[in-house]
Amino acid sequence: MYDNDLELILERFRTDCNCAHAVMLAFREQTGLDEGTIMGLGLGFGGGIARTGQVCGAVNGAVITLGMVCLKAMKHRPDAKELANRVVQQFLEEFKKANGSLYCGELLDGLDLRSPEGREAFKQTGLHEKVCEPAVRSAVEAAGKLIGIVTGDS
Repeated sequence: MYDNDLELILERFRTDCNCAHAVMLAFREQTGLDEGTIMGLGLGFGGGIARTGQVCGAVNGAVITLGMVCLKAMKHRPDAKELANRVVQQFLEEFKKANGSLYCGELLDGLDLRSPEGREAFKQTGLHEKVCEPAVRSAVEAAGKLIGIVTGDS
């Protein structure tokens, strides 16, 4: 249910965008957001919100995406808010089940990405490939499934 090939999205994630960007880019058509807007919205979410280890950027990107889709699906904003809450709760459960945590710091075993040493350790240990890419993949897949349900395209 994503409008870009998942492998192309992962390649973008490897080269020029963060985890939040990658998830949002997968659903440009469904959200109506252009790439420039997505790149601006997602800038501060990498590394668990500005490298602080908080909620994973892939989760944040999915929450933004799901909110936009729910708003487009419902004409009445209170209805969209209620739908978004239910859909996001389901997404959070699925992401946590697939990845073990919603938090970047926990996913990366406590590695501190704020320091140059932490970022170097991140590169040297291959955590991008081992942890972050699977997290982005699972976020796109879970969000895609839920978007299909919301839009009736499942």
